[in-house]
Amino acid sequence: MTRGESIDLRALVVLVDVLAAGVRAGTAPIDNWSRAAEASSNATIEAEVVTITTAQLRGSTFADGLSRWSLTSDHRRSIATVWSVCATTGADLAGSLDALAEGLRSEVRHGDERATLCAQAIASARVMVALPVICVSAMLVFDVSTRRFLVSGAGLVCVVAASTLDALAALWMRSLIRSAR
Repeated sequence: MTRGESIDLRALVVLVDVLAAGVRAGTAPIDNWSRAAEASSNATIEAEVVTITTAQLRGSTFADGLSRWSLTSDHRRSIATVWSVCATTGADLAGSLDALAEGLRSEVRHGDERATLCAQAIASARVMVALPVICVSAMLVFDVSTRRFLVSGAGLVCVVAASTLDALAALWMRSLIRSAR
């Protein structure tokens, strides 16, 4: 999860929590969504919710606005689906929103944990890539026999091979970390 996705998801958790509180308080849906968007403190979500709540002014319905909004991400689709299903079936909307918010919070926690673990892997990868270069550089400065070997034909072959393997290792670690995110 990228930093932008994490911020967006956190704002959606706040949105869902405020929606649930508004449902419990008996707030009208459009007012509830407007208050929830303001509470999210995310300009993108606020703008999206304005589009939903003003759908009627454009000759559409709140449900149509919610349906269009749901197409922008899986998390938004989940929120819209819970709202629509509960509105249609009469199911407990506040309880369903609470359960959805808990699921989103869990996803945020797992994303934070992944980011922490990836940070450790990134630091390890940087050390593993830099250490051979640092060691060879130090040996060149302090050891005359190493310097003589590394400037010979066999030494240059070793340096090129080691540099190639080091670069491949860096690319491999980058791909591992990218897939873990």
